[in-house]
Amino acid sequence: MRLHLLPTALVLLLSLPVPSTALYSSERKRELRELTRATFNHAMGNYLRHAFPADELLPLSCKPQGHDRVHRENTAVNDVMGDYVLTLVDTLDTFVIMGDREAFEAGVRETIQRVSFDLDSRVQVFEVTIRMMGGLLSAHHLALPSPTNKRGFALPWYNSELLYLAHDLGVRLLPAFITPTGIPYARVHLQKGVSPKETTETCVAAATSLLLEFTLLSHLTDTPVFAEVAKKAFLATWERRSPLGLVGNTIEVAGGRWLHGYRGTNMYTGMLSSVIVDSLSAFFPGVQSLDGNLEDAIKGHMMYQFLWRRYGGLPEGFDIHRRVASHLGYPLRPELVESNMYLYLATKDEFYLSFAEDILHDIRNRTTVPCGLAAIFDLTNGQLEDKMPSFVTSETLKYLYLSFDEDNQFNKDDSNLVFSTEGHMLAMSPSPPPRNLDEEGNEVPGPICEAYDPLLNGRTQHELSTSVDRRTDFEYARWLCGYVIKDEAREIREGRWSESGYCDAPIAEQRVPLGKLVRIADPVVLATVPQHRLEKVHLNIIVDGAKVQLPGLASSFGPSIMHPPSSNAFAISRPPLPLLIPHVQSGAYYGCDPHELDASSVKGKVVVLRRGVCSFARKSNIAALEGAKAVIVINMANEEDIVPSAEGEERELAALVPMVLVSNSTGMALETMVESGVEALVEAEESKEEGPEPMVLGGYHVMNVRLQRP
Repeated sequence: MRLHLLPTALVLLLSLPVPSTALYSSERKRELRELTRATFNHAMGNYLRHAFPADELLPLSCKPQGHDRVHRENTAVNDVMGDYVLTLVDTLDTFVIMGDREAFEAGVRETIQRVSFDLDSRVQVFEVTIRMMGGLLSAHHLALPSPTNKRGFALPWYNSELLYLAHDLGVRLLPAFITPTGIPYARVHLQKGVSPKETTETCVAAATSLLLEFTLLSHLTDTPVFAEVAKKAFLATWERRSPLGLVGNTIEVAGGRWLHGYRGTNMYTGMLSSVIVDSLSAFFPGVQSLDGNLEDAIKGHMMYQFLWRRYGGLPEGFDIHRRVASHLGYPLRPELVESNMYLYLATKDEFYLSFAEDILHDIRNRTTVPCGLAAIFDLTNGQLEDKMPSFVTSETLKYLYLSFDEDNQFNKDDSNLVFSTEGHMLAMSPSPPPRNLDEEGNEVPGPICEAYDPLLNGRTQHELSTSVDRRTDFEYARWLCGYVIKDEAREIREGRWSESGYCDAPIAEQRVPLGKLVRIADPVVLATVPQHRLEKVHLNIIVDGAKVQLPGLASSFGPSIMHPPSSNAFAISRPPLPLLIPHVQSGAYYGCDPHELDASSVKGKVVVLRRGVCSFARKSNIAALEGAKAVIVINMANEEDIVPSAEGEERELAALVPMVLVSNSTGMALETMVESGVEALVEAEESKEEGPEPMVLGGYHVMNVRLQRP
C-alpha cells in the first residue's frame, strides 16, 4: 500500500522554536499545520510499515496487534480490535482533513479489499460503532461521486462498497439490542451474536450514543431498524433518569436497574460522591462551546489546561480533594484537544492556539519513538507504554491540525455535517435543514449563538487585556489543579500576575491552617452524616496453622463487619472461614460476571477479587448471590486505598456481603502466600482507631474535618 507519507528521518528533523509571544500569523499557523502533518505521517507511516493490515501498531516493539485469540477475556484489547484493519478505517477521513487525496483513495481501495466482518471476534458494540461504522460512513460520504459531493475527494470508480460494509456490520450488531428493555448488551460476537453467558451490565454512554451512526445508516440504506433500535435504547435509558434528571454510569440491560450511579455525583441527591475527575470529561467544554455556553466552557477548560501544563499531558484521573493525579497515564486521548479547538473557533483567542502548540510539542517530545507515537504510562517519569490507539490518528492529530487551519472547509461548514464521537465527519442528510417558520408560516432566522465578547463577563483584568489567561479567575483555576508557578517574575512581567493581585476566588473559600482541625458538633449537620462504621480491620490469614496479619479497609455499605446480621456471617471475632482465590483463564478475577465461576466453588467462602471493571457494590452483590460470605478486594497498582463505597440504589441492594479492600502490595503478598490448591482460612479482627470520628466523602477522609458526636 503506497500512501506517500513523509519518511521517518524527515519527521524527526522537523522542529519549530516555541515563540515567546502568541503572535499567530498565517505563516506561523501554516508551519504548525505542517509540523502536525509530519507528526501524523510519522505515526501513520509506521503503522503501514510495521502493523498493516492489523488493527493497531505496537510502537515500542514495532509489531502489529489485533484481536487476542489466546486470551479471549482480554477486553482491554478485544473490545476495540476485531481484526478489521481498525487504524486505517478509523483514519480515512483524516487524510481528507489534511488534503491528501492520493492517500485517501489508496486507503479506500485497501479497505474494500481487506475488511470483512465475518470474523470469530467478540467486540464492544460502542467501540466498533464509533470507530469502524463511523469511519466507513464518513469515508463513503466523502468518496461518493454525486452532484452534491463538492468536497473534492469523490472517487469516480467508487460504488458504495464502504456503505455495504457498514450495513453488514450493522446487521451483525443488531442481536445486541434483543433485550427486555431494548438497552443493548455491551458486547456481541460478529458471527454468533450474544452469548447466553454475556454480562448484562453496560455503560450508559455506550448504550445511548449510537444514534448518530445508526440513524445515518438507516437513512443511507433505507433500513429503518437501525435507527429504531438506537432510539429505543436511548429512550429506555433516559426514562430511567433520577428525579434530578441524572442518569447513572452503568445499567443492567435485562431489567433496567442502575448498577453504578452518576459519575462523581449522587444521582438522587446531587451531592458529590467521588473526588476523582477522569480525563474523558475534558470533552465537555467542547460540548458547552457548541451550545454557546462559552463562560462555563472557558472555566472548565482552564482546569484541564493547567493539569496538562503541570504534568506534560492529561492524567487519566485527578483527585480534586488532594489536588494530585490519581492515575498518571496519558494514552494520547483527544478530548482536551477537541475542546481546545472548539473554544478557539468560538473565541478566536490565541491563548488556545498557544495551548494547542504546547500540546503538539509535548506529544512530539514525549511520545515520539522510531516506530510511531507511544502512549505515556507515567507522566511523572516519562515511562512509555507499547500502544498507539487508533484515535491518535483519527482524532488527536486531526483536531490539532484543524486548530491551526481555521480556513479548512470542515471548519467553515455550516451544513448539517457534524463530528462524531470518534471525530468522523457525518452528514445526516443530503437535503438542507428544515426552515424555521412562525405561526403564520413565515420564515424566521434560526437560533444562533451570540458573538463572543470577553468584556461582558466582568472578569477581565483590564479592557485592553482580554485573553483568557488575563482573567481574574485564571489564578484560582491554577490553584485548584495544584500547578506551581516556576517563574513568578515572568508571570508579573507578562501581565498574568500583579503585585496588587488579580485573583477571583469563591467568597466562601477559607482554608484551615496546617495542623488545625475543624470539629463539627452541630446536631443538624451530624444528623445528615451517617454514623461512622468501622473502617480499619486486620485480616488474619491462616495457612497450615500459621497466622499472618494483613491490614484492610472495610466497606461503608452492606452488612457491617462489626455488627453482622447473622451468626454465621463473616465478622469481627467470628470463627474463620475458608478463603478462595479464583484462578480464571484471563489471570485476574474481578467478580463482575455471575457466570464466570461455579457457584458451588464460591458458596460459604470469602472470595478474593481484583478492583476494577465494575463497582464495589456490584462485586458484593454478585458474590452474595453466588453464596459467598464476604469479599476481599485487591486494589489496583498506583491507586490510593479508599473505603469501598456505594451510592443511590446500590446501597439498598438486598443481597450484599461484607467487603474489605487491601492494598495492591498486600494483595500480591496474599496471592503468593495462598498458592493454588492450598487450603487457607481468614478471620477479621478490629484495628483500634483513636481520636474523633473522621468525615468520609466518596470513600476518602475529608482533610482537617472531624465529627464531634455527643
